[in-house]
Amino acid sequence: MPPKQEPIEAAFQSLSLGSVPPLPPRAHRAPPVPPRPPLRPTSTQNQPVQPGVPPPGSFPTYRPYVPQNQTPPLQEDPRSHAPPASHAQQNPYPASPPREALPKPTAVTRCIESASTFATDWYYHPEAPEYLICSRCYVDHIYGTKYQEAFHCSRFDDGEPRLCRFSKPRMKDHIFKEALASDSLRSAVEWMRWRSTIPDCKGVEGVKGELANGIVWYGAHGIPGFLSCQACYEDLVLTSLLAHYFSVSADIQGSNDTRACDIALTFITREYEERAKRNDWQGFAAAARARLTMQPCPMVQRVQASERKWLVPRAGPQWLILCFTCYCDYVIHTGEESKWDFAQGLTRDHKVRCARGSFNIQMLMAQAQDTKNFAMFWDAVRRLDYEKPCEDDGIVDGVWYTLPSKPRDFGVCGSCHVAVLEPLGVACFWERKTDVSPGAKVRCCFNIRHPRIVKFLPRLLEMYATLDPTALDEYASVCASIPPCPRDEEKPNRRWYGWGNCIICPECYQDFARHSPLEELMMSRDTLVAGNMMCEMYSPRMRKLYTESGNANPPNLEALLQHSAQRRQVYKETMPRSRMIKVEEDRALERQKMLNTMSSHYSFMGQLNANTGMPGMGYGFMLEGAAYGQQAMGIAASVTSGGQTTAIEELEQRWRAVE
Repeated sequence: MPPKQEPIEAAFQSLSLGSVPPLPPRAHRAPPVPPRPPLRPTSTQNQPVQPGVPPPGSFPTYRPYVPQNQTPPLQEDPRSHAPPASHAQQNPYPASPPREALPKPTAVTRCIESASTFATDWYYHPEAPEYLICSRCYVDHIYGTKYQEAFHCSRFDDGEPRLCRFSKPRMKDHIFKEALASDSLRSAVEWMRWRSTIPDCKGVEGVKGELANGIVWYGAHGIPGFLSCQACYEDLVLTSLLAHYFSVSADIQGSNDTRACDIALTFITREYEERAKRNDWQGFAAAARARLTMQPCPMVQRVQASERKWLVPRAGPQWLILCFTCYCDYVIHTGEESKWDFAQGLTRDHKVRCARGSFNIQMLMAQAQDTKNFAMFWDAVRRLDYEKPCEDDGIVDGVWYTLPSKPRDFGVCGSCHVAVLEPLGVACFWERKTDVSPGAKVRCCFNIRHPRIVKFLPRLLEMYATLDPTALDEYASVCASIPPCPRDEEKPNRRWYGWGNCIICPECYQDFARHSPLEELMMSRDTLVAGNMMCEMYSPRMRKLYTESGNANPPNLEALLQHSAQRRQVYKETMPRSRMIKVEEDRALERQKMLNTMSSHYSFMGQLNANTGMPGMGYGFMLEGAAYGQQAMGIAASVTSGGQTTAIEELEQRWRAVE
């Protein structure tokens, strides 16, 4: 049995609300570096590493970072693992004095920490071309130093996802600073080459084993179930003396097992950094154990208030309510703890939704943390009191904003203007939208329930990073008024692209199909069809076949159409029947409810008449109630017998095999 978890309150005594924790002071590319073979766990790798000894799988020249107020362990001098002095004397990457005349390059507004696809400049060392550095980090940390000319710049516009690795603590705060102090980039370049072979963190969503691509997972001593991916282990864990409490997990990830990195949790990252300053492993372990036992934020769902603890600002507003999990992740270690308190007056019957279930609050809190500007956060919160909330089902008679080209069916509400556009510094690209009819209910395009929020968000972030609204403006002008892809549901009276045997909805055409040589061969282009049709191109399998057919020389349209026709035939033989069975089940359950109600009614009437001196009439009512009850039981037995459920599963399994 796992050890008993200590109470959350006890684990967070040092983070109580009454006290404030201390604040922490398409382009040419060089050939890729061949990846190193993935590390394999050994029989001893699940044990804590001895202090001062490089953990398994770490960069060979790793030297533990020692804060000024700490002393390295006495067992062994960490510097014994540094490369020999003769290597340093070779200095293959000598420093050169910076050129004062070199103009300062343009840069994105913030580091590109998450994978992004928009066209922008990237920097890299020619001997480590896979280790990319965004223009923000180059300008902030490399430009103006003696190494500014050691890095090359390329502009990538091929739509491939890329992220910056320089901003991680290991590189930014340790390795590069050591390079500046030593007048040699050798160790930094070796590190960049090594780090490029490690898969990047997959975040709190996790990754299945079949897609893990050789990720090495690390456990932590005294924290059951804790996992760190190798990227976070290298980028963060190894920057402190607490690293020796981590070791490679002996449990092999199965192909269908999903694992998530716990270091990716905001609270755990900050807690590790804070506890590392005091070399306090026990404190970190207690806090991490408590955090891992918390329920995830319910986000858009309303839940019973009694299910968890809730917090509100001491000075209001009371609508800004956070679940305790979000308080830990986004308030603790910000210096704003004393401004929050537990919510009072919430009864068991209250249903509560966490404020971070709203996209605009998520963005506002994220920007406040990135910029350390919490005065901006509280000012925006106060101004939100005067705006209509961004409701999931829409807003009536709200204030709306749009882009200068005035895309059809595209608008952002006043709340999102205050909490998203202004904090990001992009409100200047927007103007009031005046063509909304009075009384019309309109859903904000930045609402988390909007069907295109996942397409709008990357382009909004591109606008923020580049201060250029073109990408969002162009996409909204074309796609905002297009209905969402119906996937495998047939819809009448819609416009379609493609061919008779391979129908493509306008959304899939704009996002995917138009970028292929097959586009010139389409028989239908934005053609209105009255009958029921379904889209084929939402399917990853169909998209892969479409791409392969388009890349053939000449394009092989026949193979695509044959496969699509076979797929459609399987659909006709399975899904309509499966849905009909479900409809019949739902109708049967509704009839069962009605019969149960009638049975209860007549049984009650029978008892009432029997108790008031009319037993004959009461007996008749009771017989009728019993008959209704028998019918309800028969329907329930039929529905729960398993036969219909099995039939549905078999039909859907056959369809999913070709979908």
